[in-house]
Amino acid sequence: MKECKPEELIEVFDRILVYVFGNRYARDNPHATDMATATQWAKDGCDAVIAAIVLYDRMSAMHERHLHAVDKTDRTNVPGTLKLFTENIEAALRRQSGEELDSVDKAYSQWRSRVKGWKKNGKLWRIEHWGPAPHRPGCRVPKSVLAEFA
Repeated sequence: MKECKPEELIEVFDRILVYVFGNRYARDNPHATDMATATQWAKDGCDAVIAAIVLYDRMSAMHERHLHAVDKTDRTNVPGTLKLFTENIEAALRRQSGEELDSVDKAYSQWRSRVKGWKKNGKLWRIEHWGPAPHRPGCRVPKSVLAEFA
């Protein structure tokens, strides 16, 4: 496998962003954390193809939520940094290497993602799917996951 340069991964991100969201959402400059994130992805074995597949998939889902938003100027569902997709890239690399998560690890990973999103924006919590939000009576988030975000 050909080693990928971090700059290539940042370029893939920007191209997918424009492809999915349009020129209006193009970034003038990479986010301050992008080079460190892209360097880690490259070191972990991510190449431009894996990045493009993962980023297109996840950005398409984000774009769908953006289209349904009441306030079209709200950039909540418009990604601005590579690090938003680190867990997705890591999961793709595990799948590629044949290292599958068992169901418990997968469930915990999903809870981590949900809580991470909730900490950024409480409106992202879907009580109808996941039960009461963290730290509310009846919360179903595993205690170990809650402890990670305390």
